[in-house]
Amino acid sequence: MPTSLIDNEEKLSAGIDRFIVFNRYTMFLCLTYELVILSQVGNVIYMIFAG
Repeated sequence: MPTSLIDNEEKLSAGIDRFIVFNRYTMFLCLTYELVILSQVGNVIYMIFAG
């Protein structure tokens, strides 16, 4: 009995690797997202104490 429903798991991972790529654009998006979150949290903390 096969261990999975997929006959050849290597082909699946090779196909997924085409879509999941960690390059400079991904790093830029992660950094931008972190800076946006930091800015929003700073504004929330300011509004709590300025209130």
